[in-house]
Amino acid sequence: MNLALDLDDVVIDFTAGILQAAGVSSDRFKDIHSYDYREIFEFKPVWERVKDDTLFWLNLPPIEYIIPSVCTAYLTGRYASEQITRSWLQKWSLPQLPLYYSQDKARDGLALGFTGVVDDKAKDFEACVKVLPDSFLVSRPWNRHAITPRRIFRLCELEWRT
Repeated sequence: MNLALDLDDVVIDFTAGILQAAGVSSDRFKDIHSYDYREIFEFKPVWERVKDDTLFWLNLPPIEYIIPSVCTAYLTGRYASEQITRSWLQKWSLPQLPLYYSQDKARDGLALGFTGVVDDKAKDFEACVKVLPDSFLVSRPWNRHAITPRRIFRLCELEWRT
């Protein structure tokens, strides 16, 4: 098994950072039903304020501190640059695995030879699992509508699910 990990909201707690930047309590996390957080605040003005702020990206907290051995690379569509992303990984002592940026994870994951992608976006997961059968969906409030036996709650589950 050769899995690629998404970063934001899989390894990196982007949601905690954007909620903080919006001045919204983390208690509202449970109220999120969509990836753009529209249920609890207007995303675009907050995004415009933080998207080019290096300190915003570097100060995001991790969700996971241990990357399972079946995860051999990062495959992300994040806005932050490779340099910022690598600095963040180093700051939190996470593995410096190959890092690929992609707007089509199914196509690129297949081309790169992965057998699956671990993602939090239901749309990306659903596209990936069709061509990369070892893909997993990390459970988050915005993907609760997706019905799949390939849902995980923590990355450590990959060690016994694979």
